[in-house]
Amino acid sequence: INSKIKRDRILYNLLMVYKADIVALLDTRIGSSVEDRICSTYDVRIYSSRPVQRPDHHPSRGTSIMVSRRLEFKPLDMVRDANGNLLSIKAKINSSLIVITAVYAPNRDCIERNQFYERVFDVTCQWGLSNMVICGDFNCALNFELETKNYSTENEANRLGREKLLALLDLYDFYDPLRELRPGEKIWTWKAGLDQFNTINSTANLTNEKRARIDYVFISSGT
Repeated sequence: INSKIKRDRILYNLLMVYKADIVALLDTRIGSSVEDRICSTYDVRIYSSRPVQRPDHHPSRGTSIMVSRRLEFKPLDMVRDANGNLLSIKAKINSSLIVITAVYAPNRDCIERNQFYERVFDVTCQWGLSNMVICGDFNCALNFELETKNYSTENEANRLGREKLLALLDLYDFYDPLRELRPGEKIWTWKAGLDQFNTINSTANLTNEKRARIDYVFISSGT
């Protein structure tokens, strides 16, 4: 959301139209000055994980959780990683304790990505709460048949990531509520051929455009 046009459209829809109380944003690429403007414009509090970088460099990566000020939300503990890929907050909402974790998984090295998955669950579950949510971009499709399009075969990186993530979901007793509600439906959250303003890229072959579901919200069984 480092593009102002894209940022304004996304945040207006989420916070003003849909009245979302909590929003997780991934690969934000924004600095503290932009966050301050968002807070004042939309009356939210922003908790962020940003990579350490030189002041003259453009912001990169970044994970944020935005909370409406109308929500009785009290952060009790927080974990950020050095790369801006993970933010986990233990909080009290009204009288309930909850953990909300936002992630932006690495997409190149499958070994690094699987290690990242392990850390996500370790961090989220460290407080021993029953109400936990893990959401974000996992750069992996969990159901090749229903969550990819125009991929002839599943590549090795996705297979290893899928197997690892499914094993962790089972081990820590998390589930995918959207898939529970739509068990046989094809679902995609990403597609090639669109730029950051959702306009068609002239080099894209729309007939054979690739699509995938790589963004998920996982919920603990006790939530």
